[in-house]
Amino acid sequence: MVLQYAEGEIHQKKKVLHDFHTGNILFLFTSTSDICDYTRISDMGLCEEVDNVDEEKIYGVMPYVAPEVLRGKLYTQAADIYSFGIIMYFVATGRQPFANRVHDEFLALDICEGIRPKLNELEAPKCYIELMKKCWDSNPNKRPDATEISDQIYSWKNDDFEHVENYRKANLFKRKQLIIHPQAIYTSRILNPYTENLSKYYNSNSDVVSWCTPLSHRPHDLRLIQEICSGLRPNIVNGTPLVFARLMLQCLDVDPSNRSTVSQLYEY
Repeated sequence: MVLQYAEGEIHQKKKVLHDFHTGNILFLFTSTSDICDYTRISDMGLCEEVDNVDEEKIYGVMPYVAPEVLRGKLYTQAADIYSFGIIMYFVATGRQPFANRVHDEFLALDICEGIRPKLNELEAPKCYIELMKKCWDSNPNKRPDATEISDQIYSWKNDDFEHVENYRKANLFKRKQLIIHPQAIYTSRILNPYTENLSKYYNSNSDVVSWCTPLSHRPHDLRLIQEICSGLRPNIVNGTPLVFARLMLQCLDVDPSNRSTVSQLYEY
């Protein structure tokens, strides 16, 4: 599949797929076995040259859409690479990403913050996991291009995957059935209603979430109260002076006796 992208018209002619997810991949069988012989990328209706990309419409399956696209930036080939990284997760685990939660503006915000699907390290070789994480890096400039990906895949050895296959066979019947949230949607749709307000969580100078209003992206409900009591706190923005960050953490300590007094605050 990645070779089709890297060596074919899509990559070479600087086109973007836009809507790249597992639902757009064909698994082709030419033998009588249950092993897939090769894959093909389908549904190329939105594929177009980078220079002609629609700036306004965000279309796709939310967990497969790159964070910069969710924030309103243009689709690029790097955004397709992000989608490929999420597809790698599905191939390794057999699980759809973020299947246990609503695909709404809160998931979009979490993706922009760097939240990614989790997997057991035994489910894939180290070389596979490292490449997957590079592909879904939050910074588009740090993602490999399709040629780099194909070069890495060519360098892999069968031995790298032996222990993974043994683990898969041993645990095939032990897996719990995945419960998919009724509002986890894996068909392509317009995502703008869920992303149009994301920009207010970001300042104009960076892609760091601005927590001026703490936990403003969460419903203020019983679950949030429980999580605050369990230690949930707002993230500290990158670039915050160390002395201020330490003071803030001290003031937010779960144990009241560990918090700063008014006189201690004055001394700061």
